[in-house]
Amino acid sequence: MTALVSAALVAGSVVAPTGAAAGPAFAVSVKPASAYGKSLTVTVRATSRPRTPVTIRVTAGGATLARSVTTNAWGVATWSLVGLGNGTASAAVAATRTARAASASARFTTAGAAVVKLTGYTRVSNGVARYRSLDAVRAAMQIFPKRAGKVTVSLQHRSGNTWVTDQNATFATFATGGAWAGLSQGNRGMTYRYVVRAAGDAAAATSPNVTTASFMVD
Repeated sequence: MTALVSAALVAGSVVAPTGAAAGPAFAVSVKPASAYGKSLTVTVRATSRPRTPVTIRVTAGGATLARSVTTNAWGVATWSLVGLGNGTASAAVAATRTARAASASARFTTAGAAVVKLTGYTRVSNGVARYRSLDAVRAAMQIFPKRAGKVTVSLQHRSGNTWVTDQNATFATFATGGAWAGLSQGNRGMTYRYVVRAAGDAAAATSPNVTTASFMVD
C-alpha cells in the first residue's frame, strides 16, 4: 500500500477587428509557442497598408510587452517573442489620409511547465536514489508560470520493464508555484518514481508530464 502527502499548444484564435468596419481589413493571428518558454509569433495583416507602422502588445504571464513594427510591401508584419502562458495579442494602426485607424486582437493558449526534483536521499546507486526512511522521501515541485495553482502527481512503481501507477493526487501549490510530495506508506526495496504535471487554468494550459529519477527506501 502506498500513499502521497503534500504541503498544501493550442491554436491561436483570430478575433474580429475592433476598428471601424469601413476601414481596410486589419487582423491579428498568433502562432502559439510549442512549449512554455519557446517562441510564439504574432502576425498582423493590414490590407492596403504597406510599410505602415503598427503597435503590437502582448499580455501573458502577468506582464505586457509592446513593440512597434512596420508592415512589408504586402501589409504584413510579424513579431516573435517568448511564450509565458495564456494571453492576448493586440495590434493598432493610426489613421492615414486614405484609411481609418484600426485595431484587432487574438487570444492564445500556451502549455504551462513543471519541474520536479528529489531531495533528502543519502546516495545514488545505479541511477536510483536511496532513502533511509519513508519520512525522508521528498519531491520538490515548481510550476510555471509561477502562481497559486494545482499540480497533479502520480506515484508509480517498477514492475519488470513497466511502470505501474499506485496513486494519483492533485495538490495546491503555494503562491510562488512551489509544492512538495512525500511518501507516508510504501514498500522498502521497491523502485518508485513520481510523474508530475501542472494543471491547466486561466494562466496556462496543462503542462507536459515530467518525472523524477527512480528512488528506493532501503
